Amino acid sequence: MKRIQQFRYYGVDSPKNSLDGNSNSHTKAQFIAGSIFPNPILQLGIQSLPGTKFYVNGNPTPVLVGVTGIYELDLQGEVEINSLTFDPASLTAIDEAPGSYLLVDVIYDDEED
Repeated sequence: MKRIQQFRYYGVDSPKNSLDGNSNSHTKAQFIAGSIFPNPILQLGIQSLPGTKFYVNGNPTPVLVGVTGIYELDLQGEVEINSLTFDPASLTAIDEAPGSYLLVDVIYDDEED
């Protein structure tokens, strides 16, 4: 069964982290390690600062969020994302820019159903 989930990072000291009730807000370390994301990811959407870097499936070359601050990828069953990690310097930039955030929307196949 396909499921949708959103993961949020508002910066290390943001009061929004506690407003979320910790249900969707995650730590910087979790985004860097990619430990929070389900596998496999079938569709990906990211909203963040332009230039935010992330890595897909262990590729050493980063993907960048463009000038609009939005990145979308619909894999249409062609390939799956089994690893998604974020650049530590990009998350530090979010920490240092008031009002910045990282939102990651995924559609994934819940193999338990």
